[in-house]
Amino acid sequence: MKKLMLLLLIMVSTNVFGQKMTYVYTDSILLSIPEYVKKATTLDSLKQSYQKELEQTKAVLQDYYNKLVIVYKPTEKETLAQLKKRMTPVDTVSLAKLQEENIMLQTKTKDVEARINARYAQDIQPVLDKVKKVLSGYAVKNNIPVIYSMEQITPTLVYIDKRNDITKAIIDLLKK
Repeated sequence: MKKLMLLLLIMVSTNVFGQKMTYVYTDSILLSIPEYVKKATTLDSLKQSYQKELEQTKAVLQDYYNKLVIVYKPTEKETLAQLKKRMTPVDTVSLAKLQEENIMLQTKTKDVEARINARYAQDIQPVLDKVKKVLSGYAVKNNIPVIYSMEQITPTLVYIDKRNDITKAIIDLLKK
């Protein structure tokens, strides 16, 4: 339903008001900016590295937990508190340490997310802002009321005139 409404909105804005509809391929624009590609690749690599590290730590903790409780044969309905009552004091202490490590892992995960978000704000957002500024300037200069991002409307389109694609013009402006 939303896609149909978006398509109707596009048709109304281009046909009823006689406005020229223009569009860009945002991903092509971004990939034409070496600075963006380098920073996005670095950030993606960093995210993958952190993700792998966190998943490995989580797997180690889960494995340790499984080995710790398997001897007690917990049932599906048994809560952790009920299981603890059946555990030896040594295993209860081990479980408490495991829970502390899990809390530290959660804290580390939040810290990693904050670092990734900060890096995104520092490295990627300024490039996106620059592209937006160039697009806005181009629209004002060429009296274009609307510029659509093709990646966001493609699923709803049946046909679009390729002469209204201003991607190359925007890339050229960004290279200046």
